[in-house]
Amino acid sequence: MGPDTLLNLCCRSVAIQLGFDSHSIDVTDIPEPEIALRVWRAYEGLHYWRCQTLQCWDRQVLSKFSYFWSIRVLRLNHHVKHAYLESLQLLRGTLEHLEVSTCASDLHWCIGFNKLKCLSLYGENLHPLALHAMAGLPSLHSLDLHGMQQLTDSIHVGPVLASLPSLQHLDLGNTSIGDSTIESLTYTRHLASWESQKGKGALSGSQSDWPQLKLKTLVLQGTKVTPACLEHLHVLSELEYLDMRKTAVKRQDLIGLEKHLRLHAQHGGAVLSVSATLAVVLQQTRPKVCACDYNVGSAPLERWQQESIRQLIYSC
Repeated sequence: MGPDTLLNLCCRSVAIQLGFDSHSIDVTDIPEPEIALRVWRAYEGLHYWRCQTLQCWDRQVLSKFSYFWSIRVLRLNHHVKHAYLESLQLLRGTLEHLEVSTCASDLHWCIGFNKLKCLSLYGENLHPLALHAMAGLPSLHSLDLHGMQQLTDSIHVGPVLASLPSLQHLDLGNTSIGDSTIESLTYTRHLASWESQKGKGALSGSQSDWPQLKLKTLVLQGTKVTPACLEHLHVLSELEYLDMRKTAVKRQDLIGLEKHLRLHAQHGGAVLSVSATLAVVLQQTRPKVCACDYNVGSAPLERWQQESIRQLIYSC
């Protein structure tokens, strides 16, 4: 048998340090992600071999390996403990799509996720005011809050949602929001329309900093909205899909909006859509619309990254 390769010697040396000296290793010095992957496998081997020795170091070692993670899509389908949501901050520089179910009461962990495009969030213990932590996220394109019944007009959900400049797809189905939230979502568009009708052109001053949402998808199924909200929706000229099922809004109420936005009635007239195909897809899929690549995570290195962050977040 010939001499061992420099790569294997490097990996073995680092793995030994991971197993017996948790303070002397800095994985940022490892030059290639492929080497980091082999070191990680060596660490896993040590973990199974000397699990009692390494157990207290798991979270520290995983945090060190976060230097190499470039995760774009993450799905956490089981409840994440409040104490471990902070671990998501390790991904704020790369994460674009997040589906998370949590028993936490706040969202302070999502501050700084400037690349996040799609967020599907569910938590029955989440305090309604916690949504203020999402205010102003610059890249958020799709937001799914379906089923969060604690969300109402009285806790100013509308202004928070209206502060998301890139928002195009919004699912508020089976929440307790009403007409006031819809008014907040469309207020700046109404204001811009009034200014244009007066011949003043674009908004000026501080008003010019307010996002003019260009929603394409809006799910209001099972909410508290009434026919009064329809006058606000007229300004959403980009709207391609509107779900009003199980609300106080009836079919005859929607006819004027249907013609104004040039949409077509689907599902007994309670859904307006540009096409029947889009309506079928969106009624069966969650999250409703996603701008991310769902196919990521198939390569060995990407699978390692996904498994590593899940171990970190779900560790106890």
